[in-house]
Amino acid sequence: RGEMAFVSPGFEEARARELTPAGAEVVKRKQDLIAKTGGEYDPISDCRPPGTPRWFTEPFLKEYIVTPEQTWLSNEMVNDVRRVYTDGRPHTSDEDAYATWNGDTIGFWDGDILVTHTKHLMPSQYQRGVQPDYSDQVTLVERWHKVDGVTLQVDVWIFDPINLAKPW
Repeated sequence: RGEMAFVSPGFEEARARELTPAGAEVVKRKQDLIAKTGGEYDPISDCRPPGTPRWFTEPFLKEYIVTPEQTWLSNEMVNDVRRVYTDGRPHTSDEDAYATWNGDTIGFWDGDILVTHTKHLMPSQYQRGVQPDYSDQVTLVERWHKVDGVTLQVDVWIFDPINLAKPW
């Protein structure tokens, strides 16, 4: 087993995101709460899953199981498993889907790169602090690839028309 480092946006990078007025209001509300109370409630404190995309930056053991039809992205925190369906199926129809912590993820292999698309996520938070929340309209695109024998790199693009003025 190799070690993996997850890099989340630093303070300046987080500030560089472009927010909609609704997203800016959420961040302002969080700043005011932190200034007033010195902290904030974190939903993972009562063992709720971190959800995706927050899943990427949680410091718990991760394991990956790759098969031709699915890739499982497993996190030891609350036995959390994301299933990426790579068997060619489309997303669950909007009429039949419901929001979950990890959403509905489909993907395909482009050589040795796993490309995914996720939708139907529960609204939640990216991280504690002055990060915007994400809405029930957020979608993700990810590119996963093994850089070397011990490094897995994931590039993530977040699209949220409610809180983000452009992809982050």
